[in-house]
Amino acid sequence: MNFDDPEFKKRVEEVRERYRNQNALTLSVLRNHLEAEQIMNDYISANGVSKRKLRRMKFSDKMEKCKLFAKGEEDEPWWGILNAANSLRNTIAHNLDADKIDRRLADLKAKYLATMTPENAAAIENEPDDYIAMMACSTCGGFIATLESRIPPKE
Repeated sequence: MNFDDPEFKKRVEEVRERYRNQNALTLSVLRNHLEAEQIMNDYISANGVSKRKLRRMKFSDKMEKCKLFAKGEEDEPWWGILNAANSLRNTIAHNLDADKIDRRLADLKAKYLATMTPENAAAIENEPDDYIAMMACSTCGGFIATLESRIPPKE
């Protein structure tokens, strides 16, 4: 195949653009999910769970522990968004299947946008995927940090 072929050049650029977008999404999801998990760790620790026990917990265990401590907040949509972010993170970390990643991203985006007014959702629904993932994870982190701020100080 001739490298100067216009169709070939077009297809190569499409693949490269997809890689650039996937790399931005991967970085955003991995970093922001990790930040949300660190906030969960802080909340769990603030509720008296030892660092040793915390290190042995999986993400799903941590989320269940957080929900247990979050009396009255168990039904908030942020748990579902956090779970969707975790599914997306796991898919990105262990799979190159673009369709699977796209499905997980669509789930995260739908759950996150569903928490907003129609006007606010419309304002960000066309933002890049990495931005949506960052916003979803950081909002979940803010939710959990708020829960931690409600823990009475130890005397």
